[in-house]
Amino acid sequence: MDVQYKDKKIRDLCEKQAVAEKRLGAASARKLRLRLLALEAAARVTDLVAGNPHPLKGIASGSLPLILPEAGDWSLPRLTTLAPPDLTAASNGPMSRSSALNRLGITMAELSAPFAPDWVLPPGESILDIAEERGWKQAELAQRLGYSEKHVSQLINGKVPLTVDAAQRLERVLGSTMDFWLSLEANYQRHKARLEAAERHAGWVPWLDELPLKELMACEAIPKQRLDSRHKPGLVDACLRFFGVATPDEWRAHYGGMQMAFRRSRAEQSDVVPSRPGCVWASNRPRSSMAQSTTGPALKRPCTAFAT
Repeated sequence: MDVQYKDKKIRDLCEKQAVAEKRLGAASARKLRLRLLALEAAARVTDLVAGNPHPLKGIASGSLPLILPEAGDWSLPRLTTLAPPDLTAASNGPMSRSSALNRLGITMAELSAPFAPDWVLPPGESILDIAEERGWKQAELAQRLGYSEKHVSQLINGKVPLTVDAAQRLERVLGSTMDFWLSLEANYQRHKARLEAAERHAGWVPWLDELPLKELMACEAIPKQRLDSRHKPGLVDACLRFFGVATPDEWRAHYGGMQMAFRRSRAEQSDVVPSRPGCVWASNRPRSSMAQSTTGPALKRPCTAFAT
């Protein structure tokens, strides 16, 4: 299910760990993270084991409230799955999908944004949460699952992956479905990889100084963004994708000694090696060496920023 938000404040609360812990406290912030992971992994409401979820009615039809213990009288209004197209208002009859979403305070821009928290929790945290709700110690959980206490401890702490066998046992012991538990594991690995990649990209920001970023943006090769510390790691990822390389080292190895030729005169372009349409590369190397070079990346559309 897709996790959606009423507004940006709720998104920040859900996706930024520091914000949640400051506003809710550590215990309730942890519960919130677990509920969000469950929503993301679930295919239907019946897959959700913990938190006593229940669908709302009327204008909020298709939404699920999140009940957080120890959060006082504060609640998350309509932190939901994607609302269905047959939303109805209690007094006004059927509403269009866009009208209903607007009434809920959800915009299409927000709907298109992926769930991208700055935190990550292994599936074992969800297993532990459900076991605690039932008053089970790890020893009893291990006995019910047919695993050793050591293996259950490793599973809870993310030291071992949640396998198909474990998912089948969890389905029988804790409930939900095998697919739900496997989705928790897949989402954990995906978010973990995303955060690790973001950390690497932040370390590669100096590489951007070797690239003509403004020209690449003008040619729609990469998204147009501000060249500040917040956006530069994302630009690193966009540039790697555009050039088709895994790291800046591969870029230097693949395009070493070459540079993009900008607005060169016809005479200067006599030694330019054309590559794919809309993009031309120049080099100071001899023609024999240049003949062995690989073609450059393709642009979405021709651009005067590149020599042609």
